[in-house]
Amino acid sequence: MVEKQIPLVCPTRGERLLGLIITYDIKPGTRKLLIEEIIKALYEIEYTDIKASIYNKREDKAILFLYLTLVKPNIEPEDVIRELKRRVKGINVTYILPQTPLALIDTIGYPLKSGDIRIFAFDEKAINSAFTEMYRRMGATALVILFYIGLYIGKSIVKSYYNTLFGGRVEDVETAFTAFLYLLQALGWGRMEVLKFSDREVVVRARDVIGLLARTSGETQTPGSIDPLTRGLIAGILSEITGRDWRGKEIDFSIRDGETEVVFKYTLV
Repeated sequence: MVEKQIPLVCPTRGERLLGLIITYDIKPGTRKLLIEEIIKALYEIEYTDIKASIYNKREDKAILFLYLTLVKPNIEPEDVIRELKRRVKGINVTYILPQTPLALIDTIGYPLKSGDIRIFAFDEKAINSAFTEMYRRMGATALVILFYIGLYIGKSIVKSYYNTLFGGRVEDVETAFTAFLYLLQALGWGRMEVLKFSDREVVVRARDVIGLLARTSGETQTPGSIDPLTRGLIAGILSEITGRDWRGKEIDFSIRDGETEVVFKYTLV
């Protein structure tokens, strides 16, 4: 597996950062050529250094997001754009600068999407802080709330992505369920594996769930109330796919090589 970076916020680390947004019309046989030309030109312009890039396509337009470091003190963004447009014809270029002394925040790449579906990025520190505060203030009630949040999110994920994954075809339930567990990994939630799938019992192992290591470190954990959100999430997916209600519980928990591992068992209600 390869870590996927989405540079929504780029720390400046004392450097002069510049965000470039480059758009151009897509014509047959030109897309790859123009990307290569742009990257080559930026490397040839000696006063810039590429930090990160994201490529996107919308209808007949190509969109390239680039984060650069200006390595010479007297160079301005307009100088970079002028030189780039001189070297590469047919492109439109705009730019953004850091909004604070410490970071450049991407305010151009909006909305955030996965394919045609709009998504929202939420970091694990914020998730952990919210969960910790819920536990502190609400006790066991927080566990119930998190389970039901997960349950209905799981159901909604199936409704949102089913046609994307399978078109108009009704897929075999085990195949569909496994595909949606892969989707949870693609969405960044954790790595899921089906250990058992039958008409009345399903067992799933969830590894490296986002934020769970920080929430469970330093304490002895007993399966039962470790991760109600993921338990609900999987239950929601399972229920929506099968059209039946399932009851889930945690049956095992461990931390191995710096990763959490929770095993959930679901039985038909």
